[in-house]
Amino acid sequence: MGFFGPLVGITLGFDSISGEYARGTLSRVLSQPIYRDSLINGKFLAGLTTVAVLWGSILLLVIGLGITLLGFPPNGEELWRMLIFTTVGIFYVGFWLALATLFSLLFQKTVTAALASMAVWLFLTLFVSVFSAAVAGMIVPDASTPDAIARRSDVENVIDRISPSTLFSESVFGMALQSQAEGILPTPLALDQSLILIWPHITTMFALVAACFGISYIIFMRAEIRA
Repeated sequence: MGFFGPLVGITLGFDSISGEYARGTLSRVLSQPIYRDSLINGKFLAGLTTVAVLWGSILLLVIGLGITLLGFPPNGEELWRMLIFTTVGIFYVGFWLALATLFSLLFQKTVTAALASMAVWLFLTLFVSVFSAAVAGMIVPDASTPDAIARRSDVENVIDRISPSTLFSESVFGMALQSQAEGILPTPLALDQSLILIWPHITTMFALVAACFGISYIIFMRAEIRA
């Protein structure tokens, strides 16, 4: 889901507005007594609801398989962790949905919006790590000591967090900077401690979703739509 989840969001959003432009139905829809913001809000919330249903289905499937294979249901803390995982997954795919919707508005062509969304996905998923390693090598050229190795690793991690895929994977697997991990015992963290560790990631993903959709909302509300 971390790798292919963005494809779900892109598929749901890349033609949300550009498809209306291509079919010439946008002006017909808005000629009805429908508020313009209701249209874009409805399209985004419909896609986000579809994503929520997908992740909720995965959650129920995991719970069902766990009960079948282990013979006992998850406890309260495990259920909370599953719900948090589902929420993080919805925000993660919701970012790609919002980004694809933004490109759908900017380019107004379905193929261009799809290609632009796929290009951003491939760059942020595959090439950010190469870029972060190169930048970290320039900032910390000599990594012969443990402190230098830790500093280079921290620089790579900070740059990697430009990518929502990195934020999602760290939220799921609980990775941290070397400086954050100092003094932490290699044992499973309690739920509240796990939330403290990944709370910046969740907040960042929510902010990315809100920013992309906010820009899309402003562009759509100011766009000139002709019959």
